[in-house]
Amino acid sequence: MNKKRCRLFIFFILLSLILGLFKVNDIGAKAYGGSVPGGMPQIDVSELVEECDIPADLLAGFDAENGTTRINPWVLNNGGASEGYYYSLLDETEKNLYACMVEAARKIVPYNGTAKAENYVKVYEGEDENPITNEQFNRARYAVIYDHMEDAEFSLCQMKLPSGSEEGADGKATYFIYMYMKPDAEYDFAAMKSAVTNAKEAFLVRSKTSNIKAVQELLLHDVISHSISYDTVCERGNSPYDTGHTLYGALCEKSCVCDGYAQAFEYLYKELGGSARVVVGQAGTSGHAWNVVYLDDSWYELDVTFDSQVGNSCYDYFNRTTAEFSSNLNGKAKHERKYLGNSVPVASGTKYTYDYVVVLRNEEAQQSGETEESSENKSGEDSGDGGEGGEKSQASSGDANSSNSADGKTDGAGESDSVNNDDSGGNEAEKADGTKNAVSDDKEDNSANQSSDSGQEDAKDSSESGKGKQKAEKIDKKQKNTSLKKLKVGKRTITVHWKKQTAKGIKGYEIQYSTDRIFEKRVKTIRINKTGITSKKIKKLKAGRKYYVRIRTFKKTKAVKVYSRWSKAKSVKVK
Repeated sequence: MNKKRCRLFIFFILLSLILGLFKVNDIGAKAYGGSVPGGMPQIDVSELVEECDIPADLLAGFDAENGTTRINPWVLNNGGASEGYYYSLLDETEKNLYACMVEAARKIVPYNGTAKAENYVKVYEGEDENPITNEQFNRARYAVIYDHMEDAEFSLCQMKLPSGSEEGADGKATYFIYMYMKPDAEYDFAAMKSAVTNAKEAFLVRSKTSNIKAVQELLLHDVISHSISYDTVCERGNSPYDTGHTLYGALCEKSCVCDGYAQAFEYLYKELGGSARVVVGQAGTSGHAWNVVYLDDSWYELDVTFDSQVGNSCYDYFNRTTAEFSSNLNGKAKHERKYLGNSVPVASGTKYTYDYVVVLRNEEAQQSGETEESSENKSGEDSGDGGEGGEKSQASSGDANSSNSADGKTDGAGESDSVNNDDSGGNEAEKADGTKNAVSDDKEDNSANQSSDSGQEDAKDSSESGKGKQKAEKIDKKQKNTSLKKLKVGKRTITVHWKKQTAKGIKGYEIQYSTDRIFEKRVKTIRINKTGITSKKIKKLKAGRKYYVRIRTFKKTKAVKVYSRWSKAKSVKVK
């Protein structure tokens, strides 16, 4: 009996040790390499290393007789690097990696092509077989991306690391590491850069109406929040090589994840003459990126991504301190700095709170003879659970319009003025990404959705095309709206689910869906004439296409329909 108990005891100890090892390995993968769940996947260097025969003409400098090198172990290429703020945060090893990335970007391997000697950049030559850590690689990669935000190739190309070794006469091995860059899909990077330049002005129009830096920050915060949709497809894909991680995705596709939002804010705020930085880290258990903003000798934390989600007050993460961000602010996810985030300035400013900036904005408006409705009076219309990747709130001091326009203006009659994206690089942006993100110019199936789900006899389909232009509508921006809960994908179908709205006077809902993210082309509208209906199945869609969906409520005043603002759009890819 004692022996049996002893054996059982030993068995449970061994089992606990085995389970403990698995747990440790799992934690290590998430904290240091591998794919971190959420909007910011990290790069694992081991996945980039390629064991191969290094071309002979690349081994110049190796003395085979003595087994030594005639150059320093790290091949410092940074003399030709285009340096920026984030470069200055790196150590010497990281600066060398950064410089190699810049050099490799000048000779990118074509999509579906094969790397040749002319595409290689020497990174390392020495006795250390594994000289690059995940920490060093990710810090260098973030730095080169944020110093070159307009250059999408740094985000969309895999940075492969071919490696090999040579044995000298003394029997010692010398290890070589090279780098080349290859895109994950077919892109026209020059056209994408041009599209970014063309698109930025539409985002800056409203912010330029103020001469106060803090007010410009608030207006830009609102324009970004209301003009860009969170890219849930990118988040679920968890790939670092997606336009959702780029400035291009934010400004041209108007769809991105957290680092796209953060890049957009820094890039645009600098265009206004302000100073901001991207902070890399995690929120809760997910990889995340946000900003710090410089105002009157102090830094402030800002998270436009989180402020864009339903369930927050729209300004919960506006101009806070680092101490507040690192706590469970208002019961939300704690922000923890990592990688380059540890080198970015700590925020301790307390003067330019949201309430104070609103006062400054109103005072400036009064002095110029203008009046504006307080942001606080516009907020809180929508509620629900939200986090990174959730739905977006409609509240905003910028009051972005129902067509997701960048300047967020409405006219006196309450009819939304859309930004003309034909001149902002939107179409050029679509052409730039021919195989992965561009919306095809093929005609949509214009047949009306003839099916009717059980209990939805009052639902009517109508096709509205021609760049989405409609006859004049009456928009009441204070009218209670609803929000999308989820989109369920089937075979060539999407089932839309939304929150029930029972406010007085609401008669039903209008749903719009399109393959155009800004709802200017190929737009179809479905009218639901009963407020009790909270789902609708859309059929006969194009397989493999990405669709965008939004919803609003309507009232009837005599013969006139009055509409709420559109909800923030959700997107999904049809099977």
